[in-house]
Amino acid sequence: MRVARRHRVNRVWAPALLWLLVALLATPAHGQRPTPWWQSTQFQKDLGITSDQVAKVEAVFQATLPELRARLDELKKLETKLSHLIEADADKAAVARFVDKTEAARGALNKVRTLMLVRMRQVLTPEQRARFSELHAARDRHRHGRGPDRSPSAPTAPTK
Repeated sequence: MRVARRHRVNRVWAPALLWLLVALLATPAHGQRPTPWWQSTQFQKDLGITSDQVAKVEAVFQATLPELRARLDELKKLETKLSHLIEADADKAAVARFVDKTEAARGALNKVRTLMLVRMRQVLTPEQRARFSELHAARDRHRHGRGPDRSPSAPTAPTK
Protein backbone atom coordinates (compact mmCIF):
# COMPACT_ATOMS: atom_id res chain seq x y z
CA MET A 1 0.00 0.00 0.00
CA ARG A 2 2.81 2.36 0.86
CA VAL A 3 4.50 1.73 -2.49
CA ALA A 4 1.25 2.39 -4.37
CA ARG A 5 0.80 5.68 -2.56
CA ARG A 6 4.39 6.74 -3.26
CA HIS A 7 3.90 5.85 -6.93
CA ARG A 8 0.73 7.95 -7.08
CA VAL A 9 2.48 10.90 -5.44
CA ASN A 10 5.43 10.59 -7.81
CA ARG A 11 3.12 10.36 -10.81
CA VAL A 12 1.45 13.62 -9.80
CA TRP A 13 4.40 15.61 -8.52
CA ALA A 14 7.26 14.27 -10.63
CA PRO A 15 6.12 15.86 -13.91
CA ALA A 16 5.49 19.14 -12.14
CA LEU A 17 8.92 19.02 -10.59
CA LEU A 18 10.64 18.08 -13.77
CA TRP A 19 8.91 20.98 -15.53
CA LEU A 20 9.92 23.27 -12.70
CA LEU A 21 13.53 22.15 -12.78
CA VAL A 22 13.79 22.51 -16.53
CA ALA A 23 11.96 25.83 -16.51
CA LEU A 24 14.07 27.37 -13.80
CA LEU A 25 17.47 25.88 -14.45
CA ALA A 26 17.58 25.81 -18.24
CA THR A 27 18.72 28.77 -20.26
CA PRO A 28 15.49 30.08 -21.76
CA ALA A 29 15.00 31.48 -25.23
CA HIS A 30 14.61 35.26 -25.44
CA GLY A 31 15.66 35.65 -21.79
CA GLN A 32 12.25 34.69 -20.42
CA ARG A 33 11.46 31.77 -18.18
CA PRO A 34 8.07 30.15 -17.78
CA THR A 35 6.22 31.19 -14.66
CA PRO A 36 6.43 28.65 -11.84
CA TRP A 37 3.02 27.27 -10.87
CA TRP A 38 2.87 29.14 -7.56
CA GLN A 39 3.55 32.48 -9.31
CA SER A 40 0.86 32.02 -11.95
CA THR A 41 -2.08 34.30 -11.14
CA GLN A 42 -4.51 31.91 -12.82
CA PHE A 43 -3.12 28.88 -10.99
CA GLN A 44 -3.22 30.78 -7.68
CA LYS A 45 -6.86 31.59 -8.33
CA ASP A 46 -7.77 28.06 -9.45
CA LEU A 47 -5.95 26.53 -6.49
CA GLY A 48 -7.14 29.11 -3.99
CA ILE A 49 -3.74 29.78 -2.46
CA THR A 50 -3.07 32.87 -0.41
CA SER A 51 -0.25 35.35 -0.89
CA ASP A 52 1.27 34.00 2.33
CA GLN A 53 1.28 30.48 0.86
CA VAL A 54 2.83 31.77 -2.36
CA ALA A 55 5.57 33.46 -0.33
CA LYS A 56 6.21 30.27 1.66
CA VAL A 57 6.42 28.09 -1.46
CA GLU A 58 8.74 30.65 -3.07
CA ALA A 59 10.91 30.63 0.07
CA VAL A 60 11.16 26.83 -0.09
CA PHE A 61 12.16 27.03 -3.73
CA GLN A 62 14.72 29.82 -3.21
CA ALA A 63 16.26 27.97 -0.27
CA THR A 64 16.62 24.80 -2.35
CA LEU A 65 17.65 26.37 -5.67
CA PRO A 66 21.41 26.62 -4.99
CA GLU A 67 21.62 22.95 -4.09
CA LEU A 68 19.47 21.98 -7.09
CA ARG A 69 21.78 23.90 -9.39
CA ALA A 70 24.90 22.40 -7.83
CA ARG A 71 23.51 18.86 -8.08
CA LEU A 72 22.39 19.43 -11.66
CA ASP A 73 25.79 20.82 -12.64
CA GLU A 74 27.48 17.82 -11.04
CA LEU A 75 25.18 15.42 -12.88
CA LYS A 76 25.80 17.14 -16.23
CA LYS A 77 29.58 16.91 -15.73
CA LEU A 78 29.37 13.24 -14.84
CA GLU A 79 27.10 12.48 -17.80
CA THR A 80 29.57 14.22 -20.11
CA LYS A 81 32.47 12.23 -18.69
CA LEU A 82 30.47 9.03 -18.99
CA SER A 83 29.69 9.79 -22.63
CA HIS A 84 33.39 10.34 -23.29
CA LEU A 85 34.26 7.04 -21.62
CA ILE A 86 31.74 5.23 -23.77
CA GLU A 87 32.95 6.97 -26.94
CA ALA A 88 36.53 6.09 -26.06
CA ASP A 89 35.56 2.40 -25.77
CA ALA A 90 36.71 2.25 -22.15
CA ASP A 91 36.63 -1.14 -20.52
CA LYS A 92 33.32 -2.37 -19.22
CA ALA A 93 34.36 -2.26 -15.55
CA ALA A 94 35.42 1.40 -15.78
CA VAL A 95 32.18 2.33 -17.51
CA ALA A 96 30.16 0.40 -14.91
CA ARG A 97 31.91 2.22 -12.06
CA PHE A 98 31.22 5.58 -13.70
CA VAL A 99 27.61 4.65 -14.34
CA ASP A 100 27.26 3.97 -10.62
CA LYS A 101 28.77 7.37 -9.82
CA THR A 102 26.53 9.13 -12.35
CA GLU A 103 23.37 7.40 -11.13
CA ALA A 104 24.27 8.23 -7.52
CA ALA A 105 24.47 11.90 -8.55
CA ARG A 106 21.11 11.61 -10.33
CA GLY A 107 19.64 10.05 -7.19
CA ALA A 108 21.02 12.86 -5.03
CA LEU A 109 19.45 15.45 -7.34
CA ASN A 110 16.11 13.65 -7.27
CA LYS A 111 16.25 13.41 -3.48
CA VAL A 112 16.80 17.17 -3.11
CA ARG A 113 14.02 17.87 -5.63
CA THR A 114 11.59 15.47 -3.96
CA LEU A 115 12.24 16.87 -0.50
CA MET A 116 11.68 20.37 -1.88
CA LEU A 117 8.34 19.25 -3.30
CA VAL A 118 7.37 17.69 0.01
CA ARG A 119 8.07 20.98 1.76
CA MET A 120 6.08 22.87 -0.89
CA ARG A 121 3.21 20.41 -0.56
CA GLN A 122 3.15 20.92 3.21
CA VAL A 123 2.34 24.60 2.64
CA LEU A 124 -0.94 23.61 0.93
CA THR A 125 -4.09 22.52 2.71
CA PRO A 126 -5.37 18.98 2.07
CA GLU A 127 -8.07 20.44 -0.18
CA GLN A 128 -5.50 22.44 -2.15
CA ARG A 129 -3.34 19.34 -2.53
CA ALA A 130 -6.26 17.47 -4.05
CA ARG A 131 -7.08 20.42 -6.29
CA PHE A 132 -3.43 20.70 -7.34
CA SER A 133 -3.53 17.08 -8.48
CA GLU A 134 -6.71 17.74 -10.48
CA LEU A 135 -5.32 20.88 -12.10
CA HIS A 136 -2.03 19.21 -12.94
CA ALA A 137 -3.76 16.18 -14.44
CA ALA A 138 -6.02 18.43 -16.53
CA ARG A 139 -3.04 20.46 -17.74
CA ASP A 140 -1.15 17.29 -18.58
CA ARG A 141 -4.10 15.87 -20.52
CA HIS A 142 -4.47 19.13 -22.42
CA ARG A 143 -0.74 19.29 -23.20
CA HIS A 144 -0.77 15.76 -24.56
CA GLY A 145 -4.00 16.20 -26.52
CA ARG A 146 -6.05 13.92 -24.30
CA GLY A 147 -9.20 15.71 -23.28
CA PRO A 148 -11.39 14.62 -20.39
CA ASP A 149 -13.70 12.90 -22.86
CA ARG A 150 -10.96 10.36 -23.59
CA SER A 151 -10.36 9.62 -19.92
CA PRO A 152 -13.75 9.47 -18.20
CA SER A 153 -12.36 8.54 -14.79
CA ALA A 154 -9.99 11.52 -14.71
CA PRO A 155 -11.03 14.84 -13.20
CA THR A 156 -12.08 17.48 -15.66
CA ALA A 157 -10.30 20.74 -16.21
CA PRO A 158 -11.80 23.78 -14.55
CA THR A 159 -13.87 25.96 -16.84
CA LYS A 160 -13.47 29.71 -16.80
